[in-house]
Amino acid sequence: MNSSDEEFAGFSDEEDVPVLKLITSQKGKQMLSVNGTLFNLNKQANEHFYWECASRKHEKTSDTGCKSRVITHLQNGAHVLIDHKTAHNHDVNPLDEMENEYKTELKRTALASREVPSKIIREVSTRHEPIVQTRSSTRAQKMMISRKRATINAGLRVVEQDGEFVIPDELKQTLDGQLFLQKYIHDENNRIMIFTTISNLRRLAASRYWLVDGTFATVPLQFTQMYSIHGSVQYQDLDAVVPLVFMLLSNKTQEIYTCAFEALLEIAQEAEINLHPKYVIADFEKAVVNVVKEIFPDAECYLCYFHFAQNLIKQLSFRGLKSMYSSDTNVYMAVKRLQALSFLPYPRISAAFESVKGHITQKLAGFLEYFSVTYVSGLNNNKRPTYHPALWSNYIAVKEKLPLTTNSLEAWHRRWTEVVGDNHLSITNIIIELRKEQKEIEGRILRITQAMEPVISTVPEPIRLGGERPIEALTVEHHEFIKAALDGTGTHAGRQYQVVRSTERVVAGLMFTFVINFEDDETQQLYKITAWTRPWMPDKGEALKLTFERHE
Repeated sequence: MNSSDEEFAGFSDEEDVPVLKLITSQKGKQMLSVNGTLFNLNKQANEHFYWECASRKHEKTSDTGCKSRVITHLQNGAHVLIDHKTAHNHDVNPLDEMENEYKTELKRTALASREVPSKIIREVSTRHEPIVQTRSSTRAQKMMISRKRATINAGLRVVEQDGEFVIPDELKQTLDGQLFLQKYIHDENNRIMIFTTISNLRRLAASRYWLVDGTFATVPLQFTQMYSIHGSVQYQDLDAVVPLVFMLLSNKTQEIYTCAFEALLEIAQEAEINLHPKYVIADFEKAVVNVVKEIFPDAECYLCYFHFAQNLIKQLSFRGLKSMYSSDTNVYMAVKRLQALSFLPYPRISAAFESVKGHITQKLAGFLEYFSVTYVSGLNNNKRPTYHPALWSNYIAVKEKLPLTTNSLEAWHRRWTEVVGDNHLSITNIIIELRKEQKEIEGRILRITQAMEPVISTVPEPIRLGGERPIEALTVEHHEFIKAALDGTGTHAGRQYQVVRSTERVVAGLMFTFVINFEDDETQQLYKITAWTRPWMPDKGEALKLTFERHE
């Protein structure tokens, strides 16, 4: 040990007291920074810590690197330098410490976050000096993040042998050790993997309704889609929608849907869980509708209103009528009346359609024929339509306060694609991501059921122009409102009005906005009717709200 009047190697009496900082290496080990120079912990004896320069090499070569060492001891919980042996044989670069801190945070974030590498780099770099970015390329940083993630999943790799997947037992379980891969089916026509937990199935059995749909971009090349079933989780009188079952499917045939749903029923029955949904809300996929009716004969299947309305607009575009829809008020109102049919009780839709046809311009004759064949009466009135009105009528859905759309499921699809950040994941990686997703789902369900995550309807309150309160607010039956919407006229307080224009948008329910004027009003003052459904606000009681207000 040097005497107190000796100089530490590399420091003179005239220099300031060395600045010591304990940091973590990129590999998670202790390091000591002395005036920006990094030292690795070599050993600890009693209360003394022996550090060696991070540039030292332990390989059996002639060049051992830097032999500089320091010794510290703890004083009041902090390291104090008591000796520094041998000066550095290289230039000291303060960027070394900055680079280590930056890369350490990159790796730590890579393990904690599900974001893509580019987003991690962007986020972490905002907390560090720009110059640290000059020490490694963006490509090198991305590779470092990928390697770090790969080390966590080392040994967890699905391999394919003779056309069959060999899946490690750990990947068949959730991160908490529950069975997750409930069923793997592979025959000459279909390949199916069903991921869920028994607790998820119990949630699904208790759900007021199911939402079902598939996503395609992220699935492994051995599959065509990932089909998910979302259920409602209730807190008091409000619902939140969460994914509860994930199914990797190799195609979109009715056969594979039948096989998948039958397998799901078997899994539930083995756990003594009764899966008998009352309502299933789906996209416009005929194979799914047929299978739901076959497997769950007591379930009522409804099709997403958003996709119904969207299908009509797509058909207009296909027929070259989109510009006319945007510029011709008569065409625009005709389409809105057809869309509004979905809010009638389904037995009344056919007669209402015949009534509406009389108000629609001949320019839409071909479009009306398509609508009739597809949604109302079928071809030449002697064949069922592709989608029976009972499937796309929202009357019961609104009365039962069900979602009118699968938009919450579509939002989950967008989030999933953004989070996993890749097209066509490997089978290993998609299982790893699904295990992480399941962990998040469990946490969200706990937050909802323990009132830690608010479940709030996003249906907006009526707008009050110029601070003026609504002239009148009242509740009406759906068929009365829809009749006025279809006819383009209505009656309020005994006064007849004309619909000047209308708009709609889907929020948590459906909102219509009509601008009207009263026929007996010589001033032609305009009023606005805002009508919206509240499928997720059962405390409000009524299925439909109407608000009248002056439109300036």
